[in-house]
Amino acid sequence: MNHPEKSDLLHDLFQGDAALREKSLKAGLRAVHRTRNRRRGSRIALAGVAALLLAILVWVPESSQHDVRLQSMVPLGKRTVEGTPIVLISDQELLDLFSDQPVALVTKSGGQELLFLDEKN
Repeated sequence: MNHPEKSDLLHDLFQGDAALREKSLKAGLRAVHRTRNRRRGSRIALAGVAALLLAILVWVPESSQHDVRLQSMVPLGKRTVEGTPIVLISDQELLDLFSDQPVALVTKSGGQELLFLDEKN
């Protein structure tokens, strides 16, 4: 739209028919409300996504913490049973793997046995 057409349109809106002016103002008001509602919706959606990410960050590390602890208990370079993936660990390292459970390491004449004391057997 060039400058003379803009001038004619503005002249028609502000000097012309009152019904046309009211219709134009209502259309503009609806456009402003629509834009405001979209922005409000975007803010609410962004807040929801932020809350969801925060919840994920809080809960995920706690659920995978046990796996990380088990992996860190067997350092690289430990003694292994030759030809197998079995890693030999000390008695204390074995007990540390189950530090959140009541266990006992019992020595018998034939070797050692790990007992889980919370079982109902």
